[in-house]
Amino acid sequence: MNAVLALGGYSLEVTGNDEEFEWSRFHYYGLAIEDLKAALADPIVDGGRDTRRLLLATLLMCLFESIRGNTQGMFQGHLRASRVLAQAVSNSGETDDGNLTNSLLGLYAYYEFLSSLRLPPNDEDFFIPHQSTMFQLPSVGDHSSPFGVAVGAAWPLYQMAPRIYEFAVTRRIELVEGNDMGCLEAFGNLRDDICELAIDDVTNGPNGQTKDGQFAKARRAAAEVVRNALLLFLYSSFFEDRACILELSQPLVRSTVELLPDFILTPLINTTFWPIVVVASYATTIEHQTRFLSFLPPVMPLVTRGAEILKGVWSSPSGAFGLEGLADILDARGENYCFG
Repeated sequence: MNAVLALGGYSLEVTGNDEEFEWSRFHYYGLAIEDLKAALADPIVDGGRDTRRLLLATLLMCLFESIRGNTQGMFQGHLRASRVLAQAVSNSGETDDGNLTNSLLGLYAYYEFLSSLRLPPNDEDFFIPHQSTMFQLPSVGDHSSPFGVAVGAAWPLYQMAPRIYEFAVTRRIELVEGNDMGCLEAFGNLRDDICELAIDDVTNGPNGQTKDGQFAKARRAAAEVVRNALLLFLYSSFFEDRACILELSQPLVRSTVELLPDFILTPLINTTFWPIVVVASYATTIEHQTRFLSFLPPVMPLVTRGAEILKGVWSSPSGAFGLEGLADILDARGENYCFG
């Protein structure tokens, strides 16, 4: 309950009189942290109702830190706690509260996807086997589950994240040591898999939406943006030549700018936020940069921070761009990612 109250006390809008909420939300945040510390002091022995309750609380803490744009790395701390709990829930095989369980595991796996979509790869949070298994659970991204509806048609693409992240780590080792570790072949296979993956346009969402409805178009558009972000992550992981990466990135930037109007007014804009920022970091023209900013209005601190980071990349005197540019800007400012 304290986690819910902390999150509920945070304004989603950027206002000038936010101080009145400050004490309240951090009061409940502190209580929630104390509750979690006490609960996590005991070993996690199963994935029953109490474990799901703890997983819900840690994920709410992730959401809290993300919404407020925390720059001190607290998001990752809560995600690490969620990792242990998600493993226990996944292994338990409990079938009661199926929608809740699937939604919690889906949200956790989604946060892991966001966390992995960055360069250079973070060895500390390397995708260990159980995370890869988590991504493959068919029920997690089911369109009939609450979380499946939220991520739309992009879930099959999210499921590829562990493979791509592992490739990025292997490629970095290959470049440092100068030994052939099979990355050229792996790159080709991954590129083909990402490009050839068919986007499911069958919608089983609420309100009787069908594959011919407007929401289906939004689902497909959002999934294509995720595809573009994954391709950029793959290209930037493999190629050393910045000019080559820049050339390959521009068609994907143009495609994303054209796709955004199709889902900008739907909830999918929220779950696609970080992929959008990733693609936008490769924008090189004033026209494209302006268009991206128009899709990121300062309606909440998270979005404001994303726009500020992008402006830092675009104005970088070193000419940095893309995922490496994002990392450089955050490192120069002594900040951490708050949305993955």
